Amino acid sequence: MKAEGLLAIFGMGLVTYACRFGGFWLMSHSKSIKSLERMLKHTPGSIISAVVAPVALLNGFDDAIAAVVVALVMVRSQNLLLSICAGVATVLIVRYFF
Repeated sequence: MKAEGLLAIFGMGLVTYACRFGGFWLMSHSKSIKSLERMLKHTPGSIISAVVAPVALLNGFDDAIAAVVVALVMVRSQNLLLSICAGVATVLIVRYFF
């Protein structure tokens, strides 16, 4: 069973690396398009927003407020650790007082 698990982990790592390498390879062989570059620059943030926003809104008031606080702290400070700490503190404060 251990060998099968290690093989699965190795296979997933290989597929992940192949997808990332394939993207870099494909983009290095294509012409640079400014609108595509702008879109790709903002894609990670939009994906995170698309995943986090519905979950935060469906889980209740405290999670929604924490998501807003995390976004504001991240935009203002550009510090991931600080924004995570602010989000956790917000959830704790909102749950304690409300």
